[in-house]
Amino acid sequence: MMAALEEWSDHTDISVDDIKPFLRTGFPWHEPEKAHPELSLPGAWWNHMEGFFRTVFEKLGIDRRGAQHLARRTHEIYIDEKRYQIFPGTIETLGRLKESGWVNVILSNHVPELPDMVNRLGLSGVIEKCFISALIGDEKPNIMAFRYVLDALRHPDTCVMGGDNIRADIEGADRAGILPILLHTPATDGTVRCCRTIAEVADQLQDIGG
Repeated sequence: MMAALEEWSDHTDISVDDIKPFLRTGFPWHEPEKAHPELSLPGAWWNHMEGFFRTVFEKLGIDRRGAQHLARRTHEIYIDEKRYQIFPGTIETLGRLKESGWVNVILSNHVPELPDMVNRLGLSGVIEKCFISALIGDEKPNIMAFRYVLDALRHPDTCVMGGDNIRADIEGADRAGILPILLHTPATDGTVRCCRTIAEVADQLQDIGG
């Protein structure tokens, strides 16, 4: 949203700190206890979110026409893969895991375009499938999001979830009977498997078994 504002006006006095309070609610994953099947219809997710962004811009003092433009531009910026960076060693590590028999999939609270973004980022050779909350209608840590993936994968004997969010990734996976590994985030206790980098994941999975 800030990038859209900066493109729109070189003299905006709105800051990131002005925007942040409005973003504590409004995304479907802010209410993961609720299913959102109506948003998984074509175009529905972004119709909802662009409306939300437009309202936020209006609350920040932008006129309706400007707010509509900025909401659409926010959408375009959000899905621009050139604004994303892959952690070092990601493709190499996922390639090692694939070669050793693991099936790599993504489960993410994200936008409908994420599968295409993953492809454009060069991950298609090491990722089998993307499961996106915007497309399945459930968000992590809702157990239904994890069950959707398990059903699609025909309930493998061993399933591991790597993620950096304690609540959405670690606690959600654990409730679904999936072994969680915390990435890039310090653990609050010693009960959770942790990896400082994704390159360490492959080493841990050798002990778990594919």
